[in-house]
Amino acid sequence: MKKFMSVLALLCASTVQAGVTSGPVNLGNLQIIDDQNPRVYVGGVTLDGAALGCENNMPVLLLTSAQAPLMYETLLSAKKSGQQVVLVAHKCWDTYSTPVIHSIYTI
Repeated sequence: MKKFMSVLALLCASTVQAGVTSGPVNLGNLQIIDDQNPRVYVGGVTLDGAALGCENNMPVLLLTSAQAPLMYETLLSAKKSGQQVVLVAHKCWDTYSTPVIHSIYTI
């Protein structure tokens, strides 16, 4: 377990330089929106949007990327099992000025 946490800390530390992380959190509500910009908002989790130049802190998973289905499945699985996750964002979504989830670590 110590080895796992050390690896996780290293991964998080390396991604913090390029983005922002949530730290291990339990997922809140998942809001799915299907319009011209399909996306999933992750409630109960905040990311430091200001560090990325965002006006908001609620992370969003854009469902238009190639890896979005796998990431969405990971969120649902973690939510259902009560597993904690670490969310990482590297940029701000210009449409609604909110952090875009780039990586998901399950714990």
